[in-house]
Amino acid sequence: MWPSKAVRRRLTAVGVGLYFAWIAAVVFSIGTQLGVLPRLPPVEETVLAGVVVSTVIGTILLAKRGVEKVRDVVG
Repeated sequence: MWPSKAVRRRLTAVGVGLYFAWIAAVVFSIGTQLGVLPRLPPVEETVLAGVVVSTVIGTILLAKRGVEKVRDVVG
């Protein structure tokens, strides 16, 4: 069965790490909006990338659940 437990653990660790990096970028972005921290273009790009990735993953998961529900109802 793919992925193995080790691969799942590594993917989870990478995902959690990227999530915390995105949260830090959001906090930094809020700090720049408040004028407390300097404005850095990579921070805004990181926040936008995190939003896009989260939206795509959420859409895929919702579609998967929807297909499973339709399969349960139909068959």
